[in-house]
Amino acid sequence: MNAFFLAIKNLKFRPLRTGFNILLIAFSIALILCSILINEQLKNHFENNLSKTELILAAKGSPLQSILCNLYHIDAPTGNIKISSIKPFLNKNHPLIKESLPLSLGDNASGYRIVGTTKEFIDWYQLKLKSGESFQKNMDAVIGNEVAKNLNLKLGSKFQSGHGLVNENDESHLHENEFTVVGILAESNQVADRLIFTPISSYWLLHKHQTSTDENKTQDEHEDHDHEGHDHNHSSLPLHPEIIYKDSLAGATQESISSLLLRFKGRNIQTLNFGRNINENTDVMSAYPAIEMNRLYEITGSVSDVLFYIAVLISIISAISIFISLLQSAAERKKEIAVMRLSGVKPSFVFFNTLWEGILPVCVGFILGFVFAHLWVEFLGQYAGLKSKYGITGMRFFSKEIWSFVLLMCITFIAAIYPSYKAYKLDIHASLKES
Repeated sequence: MNAFFLAIKNLKFRPLRTGFNILLIAFSIALILCSILINEQLKNHFENNLSKTELILAAKGSPLQSILCNLYHIDAPTGNIKISSIKPFLNKNHPLIKESLPLSLGDNASGYRIVGTTKEFIDWYQLKLKSGESFQKNMDAVIGNEVAKNLNLKLGSKFQSGHGLVNENDESHLHENEFTVVGILAESNQVADRLIFTPISSYWLLHKHQTSTDENKTQDEHEDHDHEGHDHNHSSLPLHPEIIYKDSLAGATQESISSLLLRFKGRNIQTLNFGRNINENTDVMSAYPAIEMNRLYEITGSVSDVLFYIAVLISIISAISIFISLLQSAAERKKEIAVMRLSGVKPSFVFFNTLWEGILPVCVGFILGFVFAHLWVEFLGQYAGLKSKYGITGMRFFSKEIWSFVLLMCITFIAAIYPSYKAYKLDIHASLKES
């Protein structure tokens, strides 16, 4: 029998002590890996969806709310801004602005947000079409990969939108007119996978039509008049110019949008002061995504750091428990080890046997903790909305997980080396006399 299999038998002989050490290790590893999985995926989610946006123009309110809403689509808009107030920033010859992208938000389809924008969104987010084409006219829709799968939508499929950013399952809140799917995006691992894109003018048409319908309903309820000769069919949308490309947007000065995303031509003192000048001199708010996300990282990072340090502390306690267990085991088995030595077993066999007794519970605990952490994060992703909002899943793996195992094994080796050495140097004659 070799040292490895003998260590397994010795561990089975003390099931409560062994089980306690394994549970401690598994719990600490689960905490560490959960922290790694959530933090890394959150970081990747936020960085991937910045889409190199350097500044956001939106209605006055919370800058962080504006970032979360317009870049990550996990909050509500701060309001609307008139195109007339941002018309200068739409000029393609602007000395500071390289590119801009308008967004209109506020509606959903079965819980998936609808984004009114222009054709430039594909290049802005670096997206690719899996099938179909980009929108060509009002009420065309280009849908994300996840939207297509979960709502079972294909090219040519039609669907209705509803008011608000949350699906209320109330048909009275649905717009009468339907969108038609003309394009499906390839999977990008961005928030775009869970969005529906349509011409920005489609948003205006829907809401103008809804306002007109509500006014007519109110009038019909309070006025008693002859309905003959009146057309009360509101199924068709009123005429409105189609805004497919951003160049046409400057002409619709009476309309409103939720935000305008900007990229600068370069970095200089003018671009650094650009946002501050807008905040001080206009009725529009500017928000720098990089600055606001750093503030968010500081808040969330402190919480995750506390969780990580707690897990490390439990790991150290686990190592101490293994250290004590090995010392007790060596003391209890002095006679057994002495007999083994007299029968011709080498001291190195005893050393590695004791070392394996410390390493094996850690390996089993790590496997259990690893499996539990990934299953738990996958559960949170599926049933707590973390996957739909932040793309968090338990089916991702990171190099930091390997390094956490390496670090744990180093701590375990340090804890096990002294008891193993003590068993290695055991005085055979003294041990037999004591018994």
